[in-house]
Amino acid sequence: VRFIGTFTNGKHFEGDYFNTDGLLVYSGSMNNSNRDGFGISYFSNGNIEYKGDWNDGKYCTHGELYNKNGTIIYEGGFSYGSYNGIGDKYDLAGQFMFKARWNGGYIDKLMMTEEQKNLGYDV
Repeated sequence: VRFIGTFTNGKHFEGDYFNTDGLLVYSGSMNNSNRDGFGISYFSNGNIEYKGDWNDGKYCTHGELYNKNGTIIYEGGFSYGSYNGIGDKYDLAGQFMFKARWNGGYIDKLMMTEEQKNLGYDV
């Protein structure tokens, strides 16, 4: 495990975190050894896993989640690591599927995009 960055008060870290194989695992802010603030986590193949805000080591507030191939699968709100709030879901090819209001990782309400509204769709 290796860090390249700056420490403040021995608790807060800003920089890059590498695993024992020298692969970049995380780049961003940490507090008390937990991902905290803005950061980017990476899969072992080097592709981005998650880019956005963290709190106590979990996805929070807003971010983008990707699959191992580097394709976006979700962009929107998070709380305690789960989809929460307004977010867009994408298929495995990265094509937009739908917008929804999420609560604890579950769809609370499907929402229409402006384009769907203009086409006269109704949810």
